[in-house]
Amino acid sequence: TGNVHFHKFPKVYDLKKTHYSEYFKFCFVRNPFDRVLSCYLHKFKQGKDREEGFVKKGVYLPFAEYGLFHPGTSFGEFVKGISEIDDNDADAHFRSQHAFIRDGQRDIPMDFIGRLETLGPDVSHIAEKLGFPDVPLHHMEKTDHAGYRQYYTADTRKLVARRYGEDLERFGYSF
Repeated sequence: TGNVHFHKFPKVYDLKKTHYSEYFKFCFVRNPFDRVLSCYLHKFKQGKDREEGFVKKGVYLPFAEYGLFHPGTSFGEFVKGISEIDDNDADAHFRSQHAFIRDGQRDIPMDFIGRLETLGPDVSHIAEKLGFPDVPLHHMEKTDHAGYRQYYTADTRKLVARRYGEDLERFGYSF
């Protein structure tokens, strides 16, 4: 239980140090096309994480700071906006996933990379690998929309493919 945003994890470059070499290291990734839509619907448009004082000019602060977004920003405008922001400056909600898990040499020192799309079986694999009983998962904050494909135009699809090209390639995702 608890909020993962408040937990401190070792930085990826620390994972190669001797005291982590014996650990089983894993992470989870998500299809960038689905992830961008989820970010737009849940973090930007609905602002589920909004608390009083975290809004500037009608936009949730993590997005307001870029000066690219406004209340009523369409999905297409959102995709265009995040496509213009470098990973080094990007908010965690739309930063490329490989940027979180690669080390200084651009390697990904994980023993297992799970996928949100196969979360149940992947968590079971991790539990088995670590000698834990299978862990029942409960779906929280379920995305309430039909498949992500219906939200994309040819242009937004190209922007996301360009912006998240390395994630698509490294993790074997496609539209």
